[in-house]
Amino acid sequence: MDKKDYFVVRNSDGADKWDKPIVVATNIEEYYVALPDKRLFDIPRVVLVEEEEAYVLIKNNWKYDDNDLKKCRNVKGHLFVVGDIEYIKVGARDYAKIRMVTEDDIPSNIIIRNI
Repeated sequence: MDKKDYFVVRNSDGADKWDKPIVVATNIEEYYVALPDKRLFDIPRVVLVEEEEAYVLIKNNWKYDDNDLKKCRNVKGHLFVVGDIEYIKVGARDYAKIRMVTEDDIPSNIIIRNI
């Protein structure tokens, strides 16, 4: 994994580490249709898409509040915010040539580049 493609976001010091805001997608279907490898949408728990102006949240399996998809609870019931967890950036076609992809192959929290 290339170091530049991996980064950790922790807002515990009060400083905003994100270079763009995180926004919730208004039309998830258009991202799903455009995604060449649907497994990138299906397998990870939290999925952001990198756009020019923002990171767009298109999937969050642990939805906590209907009014705020950026808040969620993990498997143990602990509350977290999607901006406070770590992500790995992947390309939209990174796994396309791999036949049998499992949950262990794709990171659970991803940012998809270049859809």
